[in-house]
Amino acid sequence: MSAMLIETGLTLLAVAAVVGIVHWAGFSRPARLRSEAEAREWARFAPGGFTAERVALADDGRAALLADSTGDVLLLRPLGARFVSVSVEKGAIGVDQQSLRLALPDGTFSFNINGKMADWAEICPKS
Repeated sequence: MSAMLIETGLTLLAVAAVVGIVHWAGFSRPARLRSEAEAREWARFAPGGFTAERVALADDGRAALLADSTGDVLLLRPLGARFVSVSVEKGAIGVDQQSLRLALPDGTFSFNINGKMADWAEICPKS
């Protein structure tokens, strides 16, 4: 019985050590975009590819809204340590002072893009 307890304790200790190493290595940090260039690069991986003409990077780097030359709009949002792309209808985009608010099928997603609202004025209806 005591051998089983020792084995269980060592197993728990080993699992805790692995979790600690993974956290220390940075794999538990949420995804962040550091620049518009990085957002453009992630957008290229969207199904069918996406070449962004305009980029609105969230102030905290947790999302980006991109538009191409045809007016299609793409949202990059975090999923773990990566980003996923979501096609956004223009009518689903709202502007509230310095933030963008997106009505997506799975809920509302909003983020601040201070200083970039003029770039998006023609495709974002005022709300």
